[in-house]
Parts: sequence; C-alpha cells; structure tokens
Amino acid sequence: MHNSFYFLHIPKTAGRFFTHNVVVPLREVLLKNNIHTFYDRETYVAHQHWANFITDKTYVTSLIRDPIKHAVSSYAHYTMLDSGAQRTVPLGAEEYNKEDMFRWWEYHLEFLSNQQCKNFLIEDPGISEDGKKYGYGNSPIMKDCIVTKDIILKRFENVSLLIKSDNLHLSNINKIYKKILKDFNIYNVEINHKIQKASNYWNPDSTRIYNSLNEKDKERILSYSPIDAEIYNTSSLFYNFDEE
Repeated sequence: MHNSFYFLHIPKTAGRFFTHNVVVPLREVLLKNNIHTFYDRETYVAHQHWANFITDKTYVTSLIRDPIKHAVSSYAHYTMLDSGAQRTVPLGAEEYNKEDMFRWWEYHLEFLSNQQCKNFLIEDPGISEDGKKYGYGNSPIMKDCIVTKDIILKRFENVSLLIKSDNLHLSNINKIYKKILKDFNIYNVEINHKIQKASNYWNPDSTRIYNSLNEKDKERILSYSPIDAEIYNTSSLFYNFDEE
C-alpha cells in the first residue's frame, strides 16, 4: 500500500494546471488519511524529477505531452518568457517563428533530446560552479543521461498513474480524483475546489507556431526526441479515461 503521493512535474506538460486542480485539492484529503504529499506550497509549480525520496510506497503520477506540442511550447517558453513565466518580448513577434525554433532546438539538442523521458531518470539538472541551478538547455546531467525505451519502461514500473496532457479536460478532473483516491482505498469523498481553466496557462505564441507547422516540420521535430515519441504513442502506458 502506498503511503505517500508525488507529482513529477515535467516542464511544458500542463503541470501548473494539474498541480492547482489535482495536487492541491487532493493533498488535504490524503493528509486526513495519513498519506503524505511531497509538495511545497511556496514552489509547487517548480519542475520536479525522480526525487531521491521516492520509495516503492510512493504513488508517483506524471504527465507526458505530445512531443511536437512539447517542443514548440518549450521553445516559446524559454525564448519569450523569463524564469517567472512573464513575457519578455511582444506578443506575436515575427522573429520568433518555426525557422528560429528549429535553430534553437538544434543548438540545444544534445541537452533537450527526449527531455520528457529524462525527467524520470535524473534527480536534478545540477548546480553550476557559480552556485546557480542549471537549466535544461545547459545541464551536463541532462546531456549525459542515457535513455532507451527499455530503460524508461523499467522506470515506469514504479509510476502509478501516467496521463497524457491532452486528456486534461475539465470534464476529466473528477475522474482523476476518483482514480487516485480509489488507488488509496479512499471512497465517498466530495472535493469542492475552484477549477482553473487550461486556457489560463496557454501561450498564444506557442499556438501560433504550432499551427504554422506542416507534416515535414512535424516529422523533423519528432526526430529530435524519438524515445519521447515512441513512449507517447504506447497507449497501454497511459490511463484510459474511457474505462471510468
């Protein structure tokens, strides 16, 4: 039986939406049932990895996003927003486009390739010599992380609930509550929580650039992270909302 709950938040996978609408309200219910949630109220939107406190009794859940949308969103975020997710360039700036995105990705490719899967394999991107935390685009730990399908599937044996970001519809939130609580043998609990819309977290520039992609562009992006793509297309790994 699990005695703790942990959301592994991969960047640009709708983690802030999930944290606010799932982790925060469930935390109180779990606490009343003597189940600890690994959660920091001050930094709960921070990105997480395979933390060293995870044991075989930790209920790990995470989100994985369509690798094409993830790649575009990563570019839009890291080039147009600051560390606090505040815009640093005008909305719709023409110099930020798919051609620039390809240049950006290929410059950082050895660090960012298969980034979603790598988050399940590393404890932290690391700290530089000047004491600053590495970003994903320059972390030697991310660069040196070896990921294969077999390695990541082995890690997934310790993941209790894996969800595709595209399934985070408002209509599915109650199903997620029910699924997680059922896995902890908690029933007949009503959760009253003000749900935040996913649109609160959208970056219009990300949508603009994604809509400009043709099929050849999409294949090019998928070639950057082939393991992420293969995992995303393995439906059996993900929660099936139609079963509820």
